[in-house]
Amino acid sequence: MNTNQKRLALARKIAARRKASDSPNLPKSPSKPTPITNFFDGAAEYRETMRESYEKHAKLARQSGADFLHASGLYGAMGSMVPETAGINSPHSFGLYGALGCAYEAQGWRAVKMEVLWGELAPFLTMKEAEAIDAIAEYVILRAWPSEARREQMSSLINNALRANYDSPLIGLAVVGIVNRVYWCRLLDPSVRQEIAKIYGISLDSFL
Repeated sequence: MNTNQKRLALARKIAARRKASDSPNLPKSPSKPTPITNFFDGAAEYRETMRESYEKHAKLARQSGADFLHASGLYGAMGSMVPETAGINSPHSFGLYGALGCAYEAQGWRAVKMEVLWGELAPFLTMKEAEAIDAIAEYVILRAWPSEARREQMSSLINNALRANYDSPLIGLAVVGIVNRVYWCRLLDPSVRQEIAKIYGISLDSFL
């Protein structure tokens, strides 16, 4: 079994054991994004709240030491999917994880396993830091408040991130998100779906 087959097998195992009652392994934060409930909350204000959440989680990781993900248990099953050289054991990665995890809790979205949340983050982990921070905020706006989101911009960012990293181990992590049908699957261009399906030997139905 080659590396891609091992990653795909693990992704399918995670998807198979997922249950609606699963509790997410969410980071504890002194400040969480608050749910968007009406127009007056303002998408711009919520984007800033997401950035603040990112900064607080990234700061927590920096203060906790270089090996924070391992020490906290957040690396989890990714150890067999994403090598250390992928660079996700960083304050930036935890900042993204914390911001998205808190958004899940604040919005009341169905809980997912830790590995699935990392799979959902995979495209953002390939981006430059500043771009990723803006993108994860916009992604949450798109999920929570579609009419106020920059959908075309978000779709372009996700597709370009994946398209430029077909040979990266982070695409194996993205497959976890695909098999679990994370929200950004509906933003993918047909060419990106086809290429990832070909690389990992998965059905195009996995993206739906």
